[in-house]
Amino acid sequence: MSRVRGLAWLVLPLLLGGLSWSRERPVRQRTTHDGLLLVEGDFHVHTRFSDGIVSPADVVLLAEDRQLDVVAVTEHNVTFPAKIARLFAELTHSRVLVLVGEEVTSRDAHLLALGIEETVDPRQSVRAVATEVHAQGGLIAAAHPVKRYWPALEPACDQLDAVERIHPLAFREPQAWGAWSEVVEFQRRCGNPPSLGNSDFHFGPDFAQPRTYLFVESLTREGVLDSIRSGRTVVRDPDGSLFGDEPWVRAVAVAPEPPARAPRSWARRIVGVVALLLFVGLFATRSRKRAT
Repeated sequence: MSRVRGLAWLVLPLLLGGLSWSRERPVRQRTTHDGLLLVEGDFHVHTRFSDGIVSPADVVLLAEDRQLDVVAVTEHNVTFPAKIARLFAELTHSRVLVLVGEEVTSRDAHLLALGIEETVDPRQSVRAVATEVHAQGGLIAAAHPVKRYWPALEPACDQLDAVERIHPLAFREPQAWGAWSEVVEFQRRCGNPPSLGNSDFHFGPDFAQPRTYLFVESLTREGVLDSIRSGRTVVRDPDGSLFGDEPWVRAVAVAPEPPARAPRSWARRIVGVVALLLFVGLFATRSRKRAT
């Protein structure tokens, strides 16, 4: 009975969370350039399975709401929340491609492992993490590489497929843990690997702000990863200017803006709050059992 109750606490928040966003959304009309499809993605998103608020199902629905084409769920040192999001997208025939990812998190560095299937152990060097990710066919990117992470990251620059150049840190005053100027300097010191723009979303209105523009041969896992590896990415700096290789920057500059997102009803908001409370109840129940 306790296992059934635990499963219910897990499933109900996912189901109710999935209902917390309106399904009436305008469909994005994608543009092409030199035979490649221009798509938009966010490759650094957290859920309530670690230090975020929304469910994996909500990530998919939020991605639709924000007119994203691809999203990566990157929880700290686990992959199963990303697999839940991918399954939800498949079952609901979402137009959003979900990449399984992980934020490989240690005190030495934070790394985004994208397009993987198996969890990567963070208790190893950056080079070893990159080797393991590449063996799975995925790619590795330095997440918000501020100066405190340079000692671990710089010896493995040749293994990095990308750098998270644009992060919410870019739009804030320097923080105690680092400044955006350090991220820009790291990318330069590392030989300018391709750029990603990610929201590092945990909660609030900042999902998909910032984001990455990509030119892909196909909206598939392989197509997206190849686009990043090949440097067909563009990001928007805090001053509004586009950063990337010139042909792709020009193509993004003339692309039409996506339609505005649909408003959420109060009923959907209430259901979302209920879903969150149910999930909190799961951990409260577990805590009481441990105490007894």
